[in-house]
Amino acid sequence: MYGRTPIRPELIFGRGFCSDDTEHTQMVGYALALAKGEPTEFQRQLAGQLRRWLLTVPIGVGFATLRSCLKLLIGFSAERSGVASAGNGPAMRSALLGVCANSDEHLRELVRASTRVTHTDPRAEEGAVVVARAARRGVDGDASDPIRFIVDAAKDIRDQQLQQSLLSAAHSLASGASCLEFAESQKWSTGVSGFVNHTVPAALYCWAKSPGNLRQCVNDAVSLGGDADSVGAIAGAICGANLGA
Repeated sequence: MYGRTPIRPELIFGRGFCSDDTEHTQMVGYALALAKGEPTEFQRQLAGQLRRWLLTVPIGVGFATLRSCLKLLIGFSAERSGVASAGNGPAMRSALLGVCANSDEHLRELVRASTRVTHTDPRAEEGAVVVARAARRGVDGDASDPIRFIVDAAKDIRDQQLQQSLLSAAHSLASGASCLEFAESQKWSTGVSGFVNHTVPAALYCWAKSPGNLRQCVNDAVSLGGDADSVGAIAGAICGANLGA
């Protein structure tokens, strides 16, 4: 679709617009600051942010997120607004939670609070936890190889499909396969879907392929097509968190 690299904004006169992924990360940051990191208050603040965000008629909202935000808008509480979906909404906003969490237990509490506002499927939460932990490596000073992180992350995954996709990613990375070759091996040749079990392995692959080059990482992610804004946002967030300022 884009035809050339490096990819840059070209929608209107060399300009683009931020995606819902970026907006969700901003809302997470604001909610974290207001709640001072306390998970229950964070969830309440994030729900309020999402309620107001929907009134701006945002572009490209996932169907599960749209339904949950509508439930918030008509009065459902943050504990009851989530819908049964394994979409990538929670994963696309979880990297910042990994960076800001005080511990792995705190990370899990924050990710669960963030996830359950919109998604109740356990797979959505598992994918979001993996993203948060990948982003947290920079905070913890983890200098291990990204492939090792992916293998270790797969061990804690209960969902067999996500676990297998992560192990396949580690194997393909070790063999030197490109991001596109990995996507084709997973039958994602028409683009990466918004299903968390597809989005998260694809994003991790692009990060692990170019962990020291943010532009290349995001360029590879967007070039896979499909839900490119979410794959690019997750890959870029993980890469940026590990590279630092």
